[in-house]
Amino acid sequence: MLTVAIYLKFAFFLSLILLTQSRPPWSKLNQKCGYEFCPHLEPDMINVHLVSHTHNDVGWLKTYEQYYWGMKTDTQRAGVQYILNSVIPELAKDPKKRFIYVESAFFWRWWTHQDEEMQNLVKQLVNQGRLEFIGGGWSMNDEAATHYSPIVDQMSYGHRFLASTFGKCGIPRVAWQIDPFGHSREQASLFAQMYFDGLFFGRLDMYDKKQRESDKTMEMVWSGSDDLGEKSHLFTGVLPNGYNPPDGFCFDDTCSDEPIVDDPASREYNVPRKVADFIEVIRNQAAHYATNNIILTMGSDFQYQNAPIWFNNLDKLIAAMEAEKKNGLKINVFYSTPSCYLYSLYQANRTWTLKTDDFFPYGSTDHSFWGGFYTSRPAIKRYERVSNNVFQAIKQLHAASNLTDEKTFDAVDNFHRAMGILQHHDAVTGTEKQLVAFDYAYILNDAIEKSMDLMNRALQFISSKDKSSQSNSDPQYTLCLGLNISQCEVVESNDKVLVTLYNPYAHEYDFKVRIPWQESNYKVTGPNGESLNATIIPIPGFMQDFPERKSSATHELLFKATLPALGFASYFVEKVSSNKPTPKLETILPLTTSEAPITAQGKGFSASFDPSTGSIQSVSLANGKVVKLRQKYQWYAGYDTPKEPPSGAYLFRPKGPASGFPDQPTYQIFNSPDCFEVHQNISDYVSQTMRIYPDDPFIEFDFKVGPIPVADKVGKEIISLFQTDLKTNKVFYTDSNGRQMMKRVKDFRPTWKYKVIEPIAGNYYPINSRISLKDEDEDLQLVVLTDRSQGGASLNDGELEIMLHRRLLHDDSLGVDEALNEPGVDGRGLIIRGKHYVLISDIKSSNILHREKGMQLYMAPVVAFAPISSFDDYRANHKTIYSFLQRALPPNVHLLTLEHLNLNNWLVRLEHFYQSNEDPDGLSKSVRIDFRGLFNTKSVHGVKETIITATQYHSEARRLTWKTKDSQSTREIETEIGNEVHDFVVTLKPMQIRTFLLRLDD
Repeated sequence: MLTVAIYLKFAFFLSLILLTQSRPPWSKLNQKCGYEFCPHLEPDMINVHLVSHTHNDVGWLKTYEQYYWGMKTDTQRAGVQYILNSVIPELAKDPKKRFIYVESAFFWRWWTHQDEEMQNLVKQLVNQGRLEFIGGGWSMNDEAATHYSPIVDQMSYGHRFLASTFGKCGIPRVAWQIDPFGHSREQASLFAQMYFDGLFFGRLDMYDKKQRESDKTMEMVWSGSDDLGEKSHLFTGVLPNGYNPPDGFCFDDTCSDEPIVDDPASREYNVPRKVADFIEVIRNQAAHYATNNIILTMGSDFQYQNAPIWFNNLDKLIAAMEAEKKNGLKINVFYSTPSCYLYSLYQANRTWTLKTDDFFPYGSTDHSFWGGFYTSRPAIKRYERVSNNVFQAIKQLHAASNLTDEKTFDAVDNFHRAMGILQHHDAVTGTEKQLVAFDYAYILNDAIEKSMDLMNRALQFISSKDKSSQSNSDPQYTLCLGLNISQCEVVESNDKVLVTLYNPYAHEYDFKVRIPWQESNYKVTGPNGESLNATIIPIPGFMQDFPERKSSATHELLFKATLPALGFASYFVEKVSSNKPTPKLETILPLTTSEAPITAQGKGFSASFDPSTGSIQSVSLANGKVVKLRQKYQWYAGYDTPKEPPSGAYLFRPKGPASGFPDQPTYQIFNSPDCFEVHQNISDYVSQTMRIYPDDPFIEFDFKVGPIPVADKVGKEIISLFQTDLKTNKVFYTDSNGRQMMKRVKDFRPTWKYKVIEPIAGNYYPINSRISLKDEDEDLQLVVLTDRSQGGASLNDGELEIMLHRRLLHDDSLGVDEALNEPGVDGRGLIIRGKHYVLISDIKSSNILHREKGMQLYMAPVVAFAPISSFDDYRANHKTIYSFLQRALPPNVHLLTLEHLNLNNWLVRLEHFYQSNEDPDGLSKSVRIDFRGLFNTKSVHGVKETIITATQYHSEARRLTWKTKDSQSTREIETEIGNEVHDFVVTLKPMQIRTFLLRLDD
């Protein structure tokens, strides 16, 4: 397959680099695509950079496949194949014309269908800088609902495809985030580490934009990280008109603007009027920008399917403006690209303002805050997170087993493409049509299914004690993706099951295994043949009635598994024929209000619960401090007046304050030495289980929401509210794409004077992994960790709220043309299940605990099941516990990527996952890692550092630097070689990600 060939081609290039230490294929010197080949500028004129472009959503109103092939024209006239088929011949005709392309997922699909003649023509255009790739990720990823790990993967995968296909000229120099609905600081940091010279985007808050237009600060330097300093600085520009053409100058055949008629003999001759209008556009824009260069985006969604229409009119416009220039007009108009525009700003040699916060939330009008999508379609958000977890495990197993056949590379390749598509800003965001959401779920399911053979072969190979004796009798594993609804067919239909847990996290830890079980006796055997303690706990009735659940299990079997770092452990679970068990499980029925509170002990704290409702009341810490903690569910009514923007897939606009649930909760409590559980029923469609494990510092809230009732014609948005007595002074914190924490202040924006118009929606921020409150005076911190991306806020001191689920009855008129009303499997409405993990501790301890727990949750074990007849026989022929690491990594280091490239070559990313202020005297310090003797069965014989996308050597990478008021001077190019590899030893600083190509021998 061509897909595999491309993948292996790039893998071969990387391995060749390590073996020969020669210059990489992307450094071809005869390619003429650099900044020096940009169009000529006129220093005493306004230089107008016309950027011909198309924006191609990787799914939105139609599926990815439908968009590529041009299907469902009644929904949207959009066919990506026709865009490239039309543009390429036009570029070939005229050396002055330029065009940019962004989404590698579509370009890859088109490229695989071209013959050699067309591919050679495209390579020529790319080498000449006339077809330029901008952004270049597999998709244009969202920045609010995405985690940094799949962002890195999908950007790298797109860049690697472009580098292997086109060499140096294929590697984008400019990030192009024109359509996402807000922009994160961590994304800026990652782009800087990808060695982009700059970023352009289209959306920011309307008042932020007005202020910047007034101050001429539409372009700035964005500091992506306090910890990384200037290495995270990224020049950033706000485009003047989103990403659309100026009014009156849209020349696509889907546009309604009149074309340019340049025949004076025609009664429709309109050149003078068009020129006058265009000059007005230019002067109005130039008044808001700091240099004599401006950019005009000449294109929009799926435009240039008939490229001659656009180019014909732009040619006429340029010719008319050239004639005016000869008559003394000081305006120079020409075809350009974002890269050339960026370089013109660099040549201006200005000092730019420095931005250190982010661009959330995004408000497009007074009542339109785009914060609903932080939570929209929570099921697909969770499925994306679980799929990425499986993907990381698959890549690691592929590397550790050293499987080199094309089928295994194809499985990894297919998974890369699936995860890349899901990062799109209308995919994981939940802002697509329902039929597209179903297709995204299919894409993820297909990727998992096609990776199962690789997983089985890898586990069988690694676990086998005699590599030559592998046979069909080896266990055939399956993943139970229904564990989130307490369903696993292989466990329920077999009396003896092998449970192998693969730990993709490069640190050892204890994991609580919960599998569906009948009320029958059991025996759990550990990896070394030891008998393990276990408990069976009833599954609450409200957790058994999912419409899609096909399970008769009434209980869950709970036991603790100790997992080696970056490895696996196998356990044996069997049903035992004997009398019904008498587990050490105490059932506590609801008590009267006169009774004393119910208490449960966790690690370093105890929690008390209200005997009348079962709700949590307070947390007592080991240091004697007591924090009041109330948790309850509420709902917002979605605004639904037709003349005003309602809550929808994109927007969050509640009618007013949240409402509570009127009935008093009912509950049961189950207590055992292994776990304390409160099963609490809030309403017909909201319920939860609160859990406290004696060896865990977190309280687990396992919630079920849905189907949200809408018979009253009111759309509803459900939140979980945490109330404490912490003194927080309007300040709270949310993570940025799962990494650095961002300070938030209620009713405040750092860069402009904020006017409170929507007091609730205007204070909502995206959460990818955690949200927190601090009481600095009392040295206390509350952290809530999430299992998927959600939205949240602190609307009152000491309170946090997190939105869980949304069901709305009106479209918010932002393009999707469909209400966010997910049907669920039975048409009654979607039901979701999810978890929050709540920690209260002193600030320093809390920083360490939530970082560690956050990594464990994100890199959760992949639990595989296989029926076998005898664990003793299995143990005789197989390893039951194994780690790919010969020694432990430092506790502040995460193995972000382990990927098999070719033969004995691996791509490895290491990251320091603490910020410098979180544990200054300990885990926030720099740390050294020695690659020698790090991996079991593999010896590292060569290490070469690359940039984060693995498309350039780190020591040879260059990017432009920009002057700010805090910087010393401007250098033409920046060489960031401060942390090279010395004798296989590397150093990581706080928040630093470093990428390496390793050559290994058996």
